[in-house]
Parts: sequence; structure tokens; C-alpha cells
Amino acid sequence: MTFEEWINRPVYRVQVTTARELLRMLKMDPLAAHATTGDHPIAHFRLVPRRRTPQSLALRKLVADRMRALRRQYGRGATIQHIKD
Repeated sequence: MTFEEWINRPVYRVQVTTARELLRMLKMDPLAAHATTGDHPIAHFRLVPRRRTPQSLALRKLVADRMRALRRQYGRGATIQHIKD
């Protein structure tokens, strides 16, 4: 698998797009490097399923609802392009 094939895998693209939207929702620069404390929303968002708290589940639902709204507005393929810009 080439790097181009790897970076364009559907699962990877969805994860990157969702993470960028979370950063936008938190009013953080999606292209900057981020170092956060353990209690930061990004840390809660990335918890593995068995460790998720009510706070992390609520944050994940908020981002998922936003992504669904973007897909309705721009379409599935256009959503990725919209988030990139």
C-alpha cells in the first residue's frame, strides 16, 4: 500500500475530518499542534470505549450530530472538502 492509498482510506479520512471539526468546535486551530492536559475535551473525546465517561459520550454525540448536519448540508464527499478549507 502506498502512502497515498493509506492516507485516503475511508476510515482514516472520517477520523481526520471528525477530529478537525472537534477542534473547530473548541475554537482551536485545526492545523496547529496541540498539547493538552488530561482533563481537556480532546482527551475525553479520544477515550477508548470501555473508559468513556458520560462527559466523553456527550462530547462525542455533539460532534457526531454536527457531522451529520454537515453531511446533510454538503453531502458526504463534500463534507470532507468543506472541513479541509
